[in-house]
Amino acid sequence: MTTAIIRTLFARDPDFIPDGVVPACREDGVDPEWFFPVGDDYSDARKVCRRCPVEEGCADWAVRTGERYGLYGGLDPQQRSTRRRMWKLTP
Repeated sequence: MTTAIIRTLFARDPDFIPDGVVPACREDGVDPEWFFPVGDDYSDARKVCRRCPVEEGCADWAVRTGERYGLYGGLDPQQRSTRRRMWKLTP
């Protein structure tokens, strides 16, 4: 995925982000490419998610909206798919 597309995805302000709160993925020094790697190595992104103040809201948002790519709230696409099935949501 190109950096321009990734930056566009990260520019969105979903409703789970309270005013004045900065998600860890938007901090200086965090590379958006970590969240959309070529392959399945999400290790750097998971470290960022673990310290994020909106980690759970981000994961829930990605599950509810059917986000198919990347790491959100510490969940990769397969983990989100599993959670969607548990919640009985359609993809």
